[in-house]
Amino acid sequence: MDYEALLELSVDLAFELQSCGGDTYRVEDTVTHLLTAYGLKSETFAIPNCIIASIETPDGRHLNRMRRSRGSSNNLEGVERYNALCRRLCQEKPPIEEARELFQQTRRSLRHYPTWLVLLSHFIVGFGFTVIFGGCMVDTLIGGLCGLAIGLCNRLGSMLRSNVFFQSLASGFVLS
Repeated sequence: MDYEALLELSVDLAFELQSCGGDTYRVEDTVTHLLTAYGLKSETFAIPNCIIASIETPDGRHLNRMRRSRGSSNNLEGVERYNALCRRLCQEKPPIEEARELFQQTRRSLRHYPTWLVLLSHFIVGFGFTVIFGGCMVDTLIGGLCGLAIGLCNRLGSMLRSNVFFQSLASGFVLS
């Protein structure tokens, strides 16, 4: 078995999961479960912008991989699909080449939305929450514009590859 390819696949899968907004524990569990399913002992460490994984092969070699993430999104469809793929790979244990192809198919199948639609969604959310909390027509319009401002700050922050914390901070400054 090509253990390096298996380790690379598990870290790539975890990286994509993290890029979609998957929690750190979920990222670590993805690597651990996948490598354990193929009969390997592993250690995984993940923080919001980095994944480190190591394995010990049956012949006693130690292999390590590290992958750094430059940003993430809130793509719940991606989180769900990559989790489903991990569960499928753990259950079926296909050959590494076939598992890699399933991974590539999953990556290609994810939808990406145009910027205008994302910004419109931010406007609608701000507008909608203002309606729910009893705002008048002027309040709802301002709520929608605030949602749009948050969307623009997030988009600009993503383009600049800034940390999510700083994107949220900038959004708060814009609204205050």
